[in-house]
Amino acid sequence: MYTDPCTIALQTDNQLITMQEIKFNIYGENFYPNGFSRMDILSYIAATREDALATCKRLNPGFHVMGIWIDESEPEVVRMQPLR
Repeated sequence: MYTDPCTIALQTDNQLITMQEIKFNIYGENFYPNGFSRMDILSYIAATREDALATCKRLNPGFHVMGIWIDESEPEVVRMQPLR
């Protein structure tokens, strides 16, 4: 049986709870201490939009958020290739 890596299932007594985590893309401008800045898109997997923004701000305090959206793209599948 295939289990989506972004789905977490918890079982307590006779109850099954499923938590879905979503990939959020956060667009904005990253400001560095040396005065350099650049536009960037950072991606976070979180249960809610607010959790993704909180993680972004905690890990990147100099990042000015301009937009956020859900990434609905299909995950990339890495296939093994034989050595020639």
